[in-house]
Amino acid sequence: MHTCGSKHLTSRNPHATAKVIGAYFKDRYIKGKGPSTKDLKNSIRIELGCKVSYWKVCMGSEIAKSLVKGTHEHGYGVIDAYSHMLRTSNPGSKTALNIDENGRFKYFFVAYGAWILGFAQMKKVIAVDGTFLSSKYGGVLLSASQDAENHIFSVAFCVVDSECDASYRYFFEQLRSFVLDTPELCIISDRHQSIRKMVSIVFSLAHYGCCMRHLGENIRNNFHNASVVYHFIRRQKHIILMCSVIILIG
Repeated sequence: MHTCGSKHLTSRNPHATAKVIGAYFKDRYIKGKGPSTKDLKNSIRIELGCKVSYWKVCMGSEIAKSLVKGTHEHGYGVIDAYSHMLRTSNPGSKTALNIDENGRFKYFFVAYGAWILGFAQMKKVIAVDGTFLSSKYGGVLLSASQDAENHIFSVAFCVVDSECDASYRYFFEQLRSFVLDTPELCIISDRHQSIRKMVSIVFSLAHYGCCMRHLGENIRNNFHNASVVYHFIRRQKHIILMCSVIILIG
């Protein structure tokens, strides 16, 4: 087996492969995210006496991370084991893994037991959103949470392939296993059509509304007029004040 490391770097052979870079600097990724690409490139120049391309530095960084934390492929492969350990160490937690007909990963849902117990004591208002994952295999992270006095309380999250009817239906069906569908429940989100559609199907008794912040962003993007946004924010504050007065009156 060929094992070429940093000891083979000489003035006659001043080049470092991505594997050599990863093996040499892996200890710097044990805690935190590790050095930036710029810092790593400087370290390679100073410590190994090599000038390498930006691409090779990036590849070396990825190899170092995989040596310390494992690969993406390994991570997907141990989801079942992770789910078992999660339910054991955090009783009451809910996990659900969905795979396609070829045995490939499709959806993964998680709600920690502490989240479920906490939400049971809170007002039944849930904010739903999705964000793109920038990892090797991409995908989207869906989340359900509550904004209690500017403190975000997570309820559940789900890794899916994309934001679509099928993925949101799966997410809401898993959520419904511990969130009751009642008229007291209110679900808010941006104006994504799949969210609204699936809420009406899975949580047919719940109220649905659009997030005011997202509406404000839509107004800003569509009208490009600071005055319109200003008036929208003022109306929003008046509505909140009126709701507070109505609650106090009884």
